[in-house]
Amino acid sequence: MATLSTASMIWLWLIAGALAIMSIILFVVQFKVMTGGRYENPDGSVDDIQETPLLYGICLADVVFILPLTLLGVVVLFFDLQVGVFLLSLGALIFFYANLAFTATSLRFCQPKITLMWFVTFPMGMLAGLAMLLWVALHFKTLFGG
Repeated sequence: MATLSTASMIWLWLIAGALAIMSIILFVVQFKVMTGGRYENPDGSVDDIQETPLLYGICLADVVFILPLTLLGVVVLFFDLQVGVFLLSLGALIFFYANLAFTATSLRFCQPKITLMWFVTFPMGMLAGLAMLLWVALHFKTLFGG
């Protein structure tokens, strides 16, 4: 495996750090909702499993699979770049997909006031996931090629 440039590694760690911070915050929020708490989103919608039972499954998937996978990817980056990038890419793909869906839903049905908090809550995860996926696409041959 060829080595990556310092700039590439800095970008990787910035993206990984953003995904890790979002994962930790989201873990706390999703665990709260999963255990019966309410979370008021900045678009005016509310995450409450009493009102929307489907959220229980989403929270459970986040808490037991997606967020630990993403955090594991960040930790493994310290020990094995290829495996860490692979795990982090899986988490980034889910961040991209889920936040794209929730951003579109928020824009379509809640007509939110676009504020910094709304941006951080909805499209930021999508953009961080996309950034990781683009980073991997740009460095795929270096990381996984022969």
